[in-house]
Amino acid sequence: MDHATGCVKPPKFRPEVLDMLKSLARTQPQITISDEIKQVVVARRDLGLDRGKFAAQVSHASVSALFEALASSAEMCMSWRNSGSKTVVLRVDSEGELLETHKNAVDAGIPSRLIRDAGRTQVKEGTATAVGIGPWNSEDIDRLTKNLKLYG
Repeated sequence: MDHATGCVKPPKFRPEVLDMLKSLARTQPQITISDEIKQVVVARRDLGLDRGKFAAQVSHASVSALFEALASSAEMCMSWRNSGSKTVVLRVDSEGELLETHKNAVDAGIPSRLIRDAGRTQVKEGTATAVGIGPWNSEDIDRLTKNLKLYG
């Protein structure tokens, strides 16, 4: 905890992870980084998942999208991490809306991952449950998600 700001400090990466991220950053094309970077997770509300299952699906989407984004811009991911790792969870009410959101992100060149459940608990195997988008420039993500509502 940073007592001056009251914020939790982000964890420090191990040296070998930092070396890997720096190596990735050197081999990637330069991407313009806006003042604000965020990650968005879009989850299906129509599935009626219990809290634990919902949390797991959102977590899978967040982590999977982060790994996807690292391959595109390690520099942007480090900026996101160092600026507080802003993540917003939004909702859709159908599989069609979720798939469209994912397609739009892919078409826009924004790193994203579609999560399909393994089918061991509440939903059938292969059910699309969530999409992780970014971390990426907020303005690019907002163009795709501006019409979606916060999950709640």
